[in-house]
Amino acid sequence: MANPKKPESTYSIGAVARLTGLTTHTIRMWEHRYQAVSPARTDTGRRAYTASDVEKLSMLKALTDQGSPISSVADLTRIELEARLEQDRAISHSSGPVTVAAMGHSIPTLLHAAAANTDSIRLLASSAEPQELKADLAGRSVDVLLLEFAVLSRHAIDLVHQLYDQCGGPRCFVVYRFGRSADESLLTAEGFITLRSPVSGPELIAAITSNAADQAAGQKQQNPDSASRSRRSNLSPAPPRRYSPGQLNRLSNIDSSVDCECPHHLAEILSALAAFETYSRNCEETDDKQAALHAYLHNATGHARGVMEEALSHLLEIEKISI
Repeated sequence: MANPKKPESTYSIGAVARLTGLTTHTIRMWEHRYQAVSPARTDTGRRAYTASDVEKLSMLKALTDQGSPISSVADLTRIELEARLEQDRAISHSSGPVTVAAMGHSIPTLLHAAAANTDSIRLLASSAEPQELKADLAGRSVDVLLLEFAVLSRHAIDLVHQLYDQCGGPRCFVVYRFGRSADESLLTAEGFITLRSPVSGPELIAAITSNAADQAAGQKQQNPDSASRSRRSNLSPAPPRRYSPGQLNRLSNIDSSVDCECPHHLAEILSALAAFETYSRNCEETDDKQAALHAYLHNATGHARGVMEEALSHLLEIEKISI
C-alpha cells in the first residue's frame, strides 16, 4: 500500500519575516496592495505560507532592495523573477558610470564616501539646499536624482517635481524619514522610487546602479505580456512640461494658415490638461486608495500632455510658428 502523501510544510507570517528579512507589515501590504502572494488560512484564520511563497517574497525583496518598485515586479512569475535578477546583475556589470545629483543634509556625504570606492557612480552635483542644487544643475542633465527629506510633506513633493522637471526627467529616488503613507503612495504611483531612512552609502549605491540596469533593460524590446504589465504599472513619470502657460496663451492668439485652427485648439487642449494635471496632484484624499487614484490620474494626464505637446511641436515646425 502506497504511503499517503505528506502535507506541504507551511510557515507562519513571523517565520516568513525571519526567513526573508521583510517585516510582517511589509508582507501584509504586498499581499493586500499588490497580490504578491496569496497564502492559505488555517482553521483559526492565520496565514499559512508555502515554501514557494517564501521563495517569491525573498526574490521580491532582492529586487526592491536593488531599487525596483514593488508594483513593477509583484505579479511576475518565479521564472520571470529569476530572469529579472540575472538580467539586473548582467547589466549592472556592463553599464558605465551613473551620473547623480544629490540633495539633503546626510545623503550627499554618504553617497560621496561610498562613490569613492566604486566606478559605477559619478556624483556631479550635491547640496543641502534645493536652491543651490537648482543653480548647480542649470543647463545640465543627470541619470539619477537623489533627494532627501526629513518629512515627506506636500512642499517636499512639490520640490521633487520641480527638480525632476529641471533635470529633464531622470530616475528619481526620494529618501525620507517621516511621512504619510498617502504621500508616499502618491510618489510611488507617479514612478518615483521612495526609500525610508536611515540608509547607508552602500545601500544607496546598490539601489542606484540596480535601477539604472533596470532602466537600460526597459529600453530593450518587451514581449507583449511584459509590455502590458509595464502599462498597467504606469511606472515612468510623466515628461516635464515643454510649454509654459504664457506660450500657450500667445499661441491661442496667433494667426495660422491652417484653416481648422489646429494651433488654437491644441493650445486649449494643453492648457486644460495642464490644469487637470495640477488639480489631480493637489486633490484632497481621505485614504491611501484615493491617494493612489489621484496619483494615477496625475501621471496619466501628464503622459497625455506629453503626447499632445509632441503633436504641437510638430505642427509649430511645419507651420514655422515661433512662440
